[in-house]
Amino acid sequence: MAIFLLAASLCLIPPPRPLPVGMAETARQATRATLLALRSGEERVQLNLPVAPMLATARRLVAKLEADGTACHVFVPSAFLTVWNNCDTPGRCSVLGLGCVDQDDGALVIVTPTNRVHRAGAPDELEDEPDGRVLESVQALLVRAWDRPIIMINPDLEALVLSKRPLRPVRPMFMADFFEAYFLATAEAPVTGDTAVVRRAYPGLWELWRAGPPDEKMVLAQRTTGKPFIADLLAAENKLVPPPHIEEDGAPARRLGKQRPPNLQGDDGPFGV
Repeated sequence: MAIFLLAASLCLIPPPRPLPVGMAETARQATRATLLALRSGEERVQLNLPVAPMLATARRLVAKLEADGTACHVFVPSAFLTVWNNCDTPGRCSVLGLGCVDQDDGALVIVTPTNRVHRAGAPDELEDEPDGRVLESVQALLVRAWDRPIIMINPDLEALVLSKRPLRPVRPMFMADFFEAYFLATAEAPVTGDTAVVRRAYPGLWELWRAGPPDEKMVLAQRTTGKPFIADLLAAENKLVPPPHIEEDGAPARRLGKQRPPNLQGDDGPFGV
């Protein structure tokens, strides 16, 4: 019986999708995974992906939710407000820390809430102390959201701890409530045999893709139910990479060694799940 149940559960796991090629495909995969997680009953969801497709993903997700009848209220850092408003994306948009939850808001989308200061090459213990105001603003939204769905895209939050801690960052306790519906992190210059990509697209498993010989496709090396340790290491490296200037018609992206990374520019296709 146990063997039968195990076989039945494995049959329910969808086969892996190809790695996304282009910002549009990354946005489609992330949107699909997020909507499926929300429909399964998850109310607090997070997405983690490279910087380049982050805003494209947020725009596609909000547009899809609005089309389905869910009024979205987007909260962004002040530096992102003009860029977001110029995109003609439906839904309200406020600066994180200034905007308030409105009675008509059906879902809250918080884009890149960050209270950590990254300095390339500096060890975590030497980084500046986290910004308490950003953390307080996020916590206030969580309290006022009540039963509204909350979606965080690329959160990088650290708890405020009075005593010295040997390991940083210490994540806020409320982050444990957020279900990781989509995760995509890429290595900067993988060589053959290295873990080049870690992905999780709900309802699929966590996937580790390894770099193959030059000019060949990456190979799916492992699927697991638990989050691989290397996932957060790659994601931290991705956050240190400044976002490129991206035009609406797409621009050349960086290459990972001689292999094609999953976040190369692509066409903007229609919305879809």
